[in-house]
Amino acid sequence: MPRAFAAPPKLNLKPILSQLDQEGIDYRLIEREGLVELWVADAVLAQRIGDVFSEYEAANKQRLSLDNLKQVPVTAVCILLSLLVALWTQLGDQYVEHLLIADVTYFPYGWQWQLSAEYVLRLFTPTLVHFGIEHLVFNMLALWYLGQLLERQLGPWMMVTMILTFAFISNVAQLLMNGPLFGGFSGVVYGLIGFAFIFQQFGGPLGIPKGLFIFAGIWLLLGFADAFTAIGISMANTAHLSGLLSGLFLSGSWIYWNRLLEKKF
Repeated sequence: MPRAFAAPPKLNLKPILSQLDQEGIDYRLIEREGLVELWVADAVLAQRIGDVFSEYEAANKQRLSLDNLKQVPVTAVCILLSLLVALWTQLGDQYVEHLLIADVTYFPYGWQWQLSAEYVLRLFTPTLVHFGIEHLVFNMLALWYLGQLLERQLGPWMMVTMILTFAFISNVAQLLMNGPLFGGFSGVVYGLIGFAFIFQQFGGPLGIPKGLFIFAGIWLLLGFADAFTAIGISMANTAHLSGLLSGLFLSGSWIYWNRLLEKKF
């Protein structure tokens, strides 16, 4: 009797088991080594059930549940901080001055930055500022989808490294090109997209559909084409592009470095 899958005990298997019962498929559940194993009589059927289980498990990991949040603490903390900042600033309507990357000057118009603990911190804080509910929701959904996939695969310390790197590069690039009046997680999100694209090609499967990368690329091009200006949407295009390029570079470097280590040992 071949095994179809092995599931963690906390995973709700009722939807799969109910479907098997409805189809009249005989199966056996065995608890072994902290996992719940499902066995069936036919190898082909076991493969089919295993494929269904893999899709079910992947979808379950994307749910915003307490158990899932505990498994990806860095992504969860970033979402929580963004929500708290959104509440505190009333979605960017107040108290944002000391969260922007630099101080705005008006006579003449420009910006100023100085080397101090506060301003070093402000190299990263614009990432948490969102202007409008659509801005916040879109970025948080993208962060959750990409963040939980990459954090499960690479671990929390690599996730911290990625987020800080992408935030720093995208924020500084946007400042130098367009000034300090910007905010949002989208520069980091584009960094995660770039990292995931290279990783999925050369590092390992993440299950991200190609359509997401195509959509992100089209969205980036439309931003540079000023397609959103007519409807009153201001895009941090430099942050998006610099985040994407830094994600591509970091992912390629990470994969190359790990392959060198594998050859060495």
